Amino acid sequence: MALSVVHSTTPDGTFSGDGEIAWTAEHTLNGTVSTSQIADDAVTYAKLQNVSATDKVLGRSSSGAGDVEEIACTSAGRALLDDANAAAQRTTLGVGPTVPGGVFMTGCKYVLVRGGGLATGDNDLVLSGGGAATVPTGKRWLVGVYFGYNDSAGTIAFYPTVKISGTYYRLASTATVGTAAASTSTVGYIAEAGETLAVNVATTNGLNVIVWVVEFDSTISVKSAKLLSLATGDNTVYTAPANTNAMIIGNTFAVGGVNLAALSYVNSSGGTRTIRWHVVPSGSAVAAAHRITATISVTNLTRNSNATIATLNSGDFINLNTDANTATQIAWVNVMEIPN
Repeated sequence: MALSVVHSTTPDGTFSGDGEIAWTAEHTLNGTVSTSQIADDAVTYAKLQNVSATDKVLGRSSSGAGDVEEIACTSAGRALLDDANAAAQRTTLGVGPTVPGGVFMTGCKYVLVRGGGLATGDNDLVLSGGGAATVPTGKRWLVGVYFGYNDSAGTIAFYPTVKISGTYYRLASTATVGTAAASTSTVGYIAEAGETLAVNVATTNGLNVIVWVVEFDSTISVKSAKLLSLATGDNTVYTAPANTNAMIIGNTFAVGGVNLAALSYVNSSGGTRTIRWHVVPSGSAVAAAHRITATISVTNLTRNSNATIATLNSGDFINLNTDANTATQIAWVNVMEIPN
């Protein structure tokens, strides 16, 4: 193809003496450029075609090799993608550490609850930074273990309690600790907003207490289903809600396994009580066929805990039978609920 010559030389061709430019085979005039003619790193982002909308990732979601495609993304997805590691992603999601058993909790943190130089009687515990050890609004507390140290010259007897609407409820049997010694008391209770952790010291001043506590959002369906008073005969402690499965979890908050002290009963009635537990299918009545424990004698001022493994469907319920309606008997079971 002949072109009139304006300049004596051109950067893209060779000049011939007869006034024609001879184009090399690597160039065409049809608007296309071969890949070999593009220098490495020479194409800017501005030279790429526009994406169709905000929040698109370029890649390929169709099977096999092929053209690059737009993949839908979101601002929430981008917030995760730019996190450096899994720990940063958990922070972005608002997911805290796991409790024993591997259950992730949102809004989760460890809380130091303590009391020092405690006097005889009921003592409300405090937070390490000051203020009452009361569960905040919108939260629950996993209460694991009370650790007590005796800083006095005599033996101290103590037991964990929880204050609910101004009343103190025993959570464990009495523990005894000698001079300059320590003792622990496992509680395995999930406290609700407004409840205050406390301890009763039966003898001698000078007990120091620390409590293992994990705080988490009350929107997480892990809780202690409880009765603070019992009728003579059958008492329903927990019923799985509609469209929900539930699993009993142990006092150490482990999920599954055996020998988990999952059914808790405390007798402060003034005398020995006899109890038995049942797990009853939806639509059925309490019967021997649904018993999961023998008849148990529980002496006054003690806690009885029984291991079981149970998953419940909607309408299934946990029942406790006691021989009297004497005041200051309480019972609870720790459950984790999952929508179905």
